[in-house]
Amino acid sequence: MAYIKRIRDKVGHEPLIMTSASGALLNDQGAVLLQSRADTGDWGFPGGWLYGVWRIICRHP
Repeated sequence: MAYIKRIRDKVGHEPLIMTSASGALLNDQGAVLLQSRADTGDWGFPGGWLYGVWRIICRHP
Protein backbone atom coordinates (compact mmCIF):
# COMPACT_ATOMS: atom_id res chain seq x y z
CA MET A 1 0.00 0.00 0.00
CA ALA A 2 3.00 2.32 0.20
CA TYR A 3 2.80 2.67 -3.58
CA ILE A 4 -0.78 3.99 -3.41
CA LYS A 5 0.13 6.36 -0.59
CA ARG A 6 2.96 7.82 -2.68
CA ILE A 7 0.52 8.41 -5.56
CA ARG A 8 -2.04 9.96 -3.19
CA ASP A 9 0.62 12.31 -1.82
CA LYS A 10 1.09 13.61 -5.37
CA VAL A 11 -2.50 13.76 -6.67
CA GLY A 12 -4.54 14.25 -3.50
CA HIS A 13 -8.17 13.20 -3.84
CA GLU A 14 -8.26 13.11 -7.65
CA PRO A 15 -9.73 9.86 -9.01
CA LEU A 16 -7.19 7.09 -9.70
CA ILE A 17 -7.47 4.36 -12.30
CA MET A 18 -6.09 1.23 -10.66
CA THR A 19 -5.90 -2.10 -12.50
CA SER A 20 -6.74 -5.19 -10.49
CA ALA A 21 -7.58 -8.81 -11.13
CA SER A 22 -9.48 -11.54 -9.34
CA GLY A 23 -10.76 -14.96 -10.20
CA ALA A 24 -13.18 -17.66 -9.13
CA LEU A 25 -11.46 -20.94 -8.31
CA LEU A 26 -13.64 -24.04 -8.00
CA ASN A 27 -12.76 -27.52 -6.81
CA ASP A 28 -14.20 -30.79 -8.19
CA GLN A 29 -17.28 -30.47 -5.93
CA GLY A 30 -18.01 -26.91 -7.15
CA ALA A 31 -16.93 -25.24 -3.89
CA VAL A 32 -15.52 -21.74 -4.41
CA LEU A 33 -12.22 -20.62 -2.89
CA LEU A 34 -12.58 -17.31 -1.02
CA GLN A 35 -10.05 -15.23 0.88
CA SER A 36 -10.54 -13.08 3.95
CA ARG A 37 -9.31 -9.51 3.47
CA ALA A 38 -6.73 -8.50 6.07
CA ASP A 39 -7.93 -4.89 6.19
CA THR A 40 -11.72 -5.34 6.50
CA GLY A 41 -12.27 -9.03 7.27
CA ASP A 42 -14.66 -9.27 4.29
CA TRP A 43 -14.64 -12.38 2.10
CA GLY A 44 -14.04 -12.27 -1.64
CA PHE A 45 -12.36 -13.88 -4.63
CA PRO A 46 -8.57 -14.17 -4.55
CA GLY A 47 -6.95 -11.29 -6.38
CA GLY A 48 -5.15 -8.04 -5.99
CA TRP A 49 -3.66 -4.99 -7.60
CA LEU A 50 -1.90 -5.57 -10.88
CA TYR A 51 1.57 -5.16 -9.32
CA GLY A 52 0.95 -7.91 -6.77
CA VAL A 53 -0.76 -10.24 -9.25
CA TRP A 54 2.08 -9.80 -11.75
CA ARG A 55 4.65 -10.80 -9.11
CA ILE A 56 2.66 -13.96 -8.33
CA ILE A 57 2.27 -14.90 -12.02
CA CYS A 58 6.01 -14.46 -12.57
CA ARG A 59 6.87 -16.65 -9.57
CA HIS A 60 4.39 -19.45 -10.41
CA PRO A 61 4.19 -20.04 -14.20
